[in-house]
Amino acid sequence: QSKIALRNRGFNASAQEHIPNLLQGFEAFVYGRADTVLTVSSQDADMIQQLLQKKQRSPDDSVGRKGDLWVQAWNAVRDAWGAGWARGSTTSPSPTWAVPPPCIWLPFVGRAVPLESAHVGSPDLRAGLLYVGTPHSIAVPNVAWLVHRVLPLVQLLVGTQGEAQSKLESRAGQLVIAGRSWKTTLGLDLLPDGLAFANSPTDDQVEYLLATRRVFVAPLFNATGVATKIINAMSAGIPVVTTHLGLNGIIDPKVNERENVISVADTPKSFAIAVHRLITCDDCWKRQSDNGIHYLNTTLSARKHTEVLRSVLADGGSVEVENGGVEQERGRGGEAKAR
Repeated sequence: QSKIALRNRGFNASAQEHIPNLLQGFEAFVYGRADTVLTVSSQDADMIQQLLQKKQRSPDDSVGRKGDLWVQAWNAVRDAWGAGWARGSTTSPSPTWAVPPPCIWLPFVGRAVPLESAHVGSPDLRAGLLYVGTPHSIAVPNVAWLVHRVLPLVQLLVGTQGEAQSKLESRAGQLVIAGRSWKTTLGLDLLPDGLAFANSPTDDQVEYLLATRRVFVAPLFNATGVATKIINAMSAGIPVVTTHLGLNGIIDPKVNERENVISVADTPKSFAIAVHRLITCDDCWKRQSDNGIHYLNTTLSARKHTEVLRSVLADGGSVEVENGGVEQERGRGGEAKAR
């Protein structure tokens, strides 16, 4: 839309190359007109705050030009995307805020789970790994990495227990991928050892898998937003192993390191070791399961969500947040007060 708008206004290819920065300036302008910006993660809050501060310092440099060309380009893009976004402004998107508005992480709300229900299906009665999701373009490379690079290492670490092994022990390192058409999408004519599929499972079937599998695995290398599958798994009391990107919008990495809510690993070897530890150590499993449910009930809860909204609405942008985000208050005169 932006390219078409600029081309229709007679801008040449050189001017169109500045579209990403132009849109970034547009985005900063919209955020800057708000009293408070609510984000899906503390990382997003920090990033938007930095963007607003940058654009406040040099608002007219976003397209590498100044003066009339900048104003005309702004108007073209604004018209293409909807003038309502800029509250009907017809002028250059120079910041109008005395200080950038506070950017606050509004926690995602997970299901409340009584702590005493955490071990329904205790670790002794659980076995194997579980992944749940649809084979969209972002998920496919992550699952392929899990199947081809991590699962063989898990199989090696688990090994075999001999002929006397129980049915649960025989499934200790088995990965179940729940979702439609994964086998076809991954191009697997023959299934590798330790891999099974639950094709197009119902909600009840997914709940059963969450209640009977031992470890939930969710590697994320190219995702955006919040991995709600991780929150759903934590709600079922099943420990999660993910990559650092999987923490976005769920928990600050420093808080996670301190409270041991989610296991994090970014290489095949470290990921397999983290999985193996939860497979073989009941105490580790129980501790992470309890920590996950406690975190859900204290942070990713409807109560916490309501607290944040109430603090924002109570006195025009005064906020107090935990686990990330920018903590500041805009006074009546526009000054920033650090908390």
